[in-house]
Amino acid sequence: ALDAVLERAGAYVVEFQRKLSGVVAEEQYVQDVRYALGMSTRTNQLLPTHRELKSDLLMVKPVGGDRWMQFRDVFDVDGKPVRDRNERLMQLFVSPSASSASQADRIIEESSRYNIGNLQRTVNVPVLALVILDPANQHRFRFKRTDHADPLLGHGAGRMPDAVWVVEYQEVQKQTMIRTTNDRDMAARGRFWIEPATGQVFASELIAEDPSIKGTIDV
Repeated sequence: ALDAVLERAGAYVVEFQRKLSGVVAEEQYVQDVRYALGMSTRTNQLLPTHRELKSDLLMVKPVGGDRWMQFRDVFDVDGKPVRDRNERLMQLFVSPSASSASQADRIIEESSRYNIGNLQRTVNVPVLALVILDPANQHRFRFKRTDHADPLLGHGAGRMPDAVWVVEYQEVQKQTMIRTTNDRDMAARGRFWIEPATGQVFASELIAEDPSIKGTIDV
């Protein structure tokens, strides 16, 4: 039953985040920006529309904080090394801010500093979608199993077991997980690729959109 699979997936997410807190992973991240027809202004035409980042990704808990945050330490941008990497790590972790809120804001800002496009966004961290499956958050979403299993993740889909379920989700409660810069709701939707026997999540899709913009994050 779907409820049983979601319960297993929730337990998997809790354990996954606990284990990930002791691991530094290397991330390869591709960003593409596409403007709707008629929306590409002269300024937009001067901005990059494709970016490839290589980063160290780690889970950190700010001083005095009660939750883990994801930190992306970029060391290569479009094939070119980042020179100030060590200095930024030193400032964030060796000499942390006395204010946990201030330090958290700095971590978020550093993790998104190489994003492209003419808007501010801080949601593009790879395990953000797993927060949806956390047992404390599942009630905010509606879930259903689907046969719509096109392999949006290409090479990754080949490593999935045959029994994997594709589970769609839609955020249905107010005060959404993702907010606009004007603090308006932006409901999330998407899919998870889950092994039903274990709850292991093999892939995630997160979509957030409003009438003027749409963002999709595939992991």
